Amino acid sequence: MAEAARRRQQSRRSDDAGDEHGLRGLVGAGPSQVGVSGALRARDAARPTEADEAAAERAVRVVRRNYVPPSGPGTSAEPGRSGNSPERS
Repeated sequence: MAEAARRRQQSRRSDDAGDEHGLRGLVGAGPSQVGVSGALRARDAARPTEADEAAAERAVRVVRRNYVPPSGPGTSAEPGRSGNSPERS
């Protein structure tokens, strides 16, 4: 009985070591050594939820300085300029 418990404990330790090694590749110092599947899992885990996006929509205010909208559809305020150049005053 003690032998079976010891084997389960060793198996659990090796699983934990594998998980820790994978996490170390994501958060450790130096270049990341994760594979494609690990990178895709990390991307999915970091993806914002709908609630996160709604909170950001309420909290973030976009201010466009020196922006002049085009005078007509498909045209810019001045020929050759896009109308939102920071050089305009």
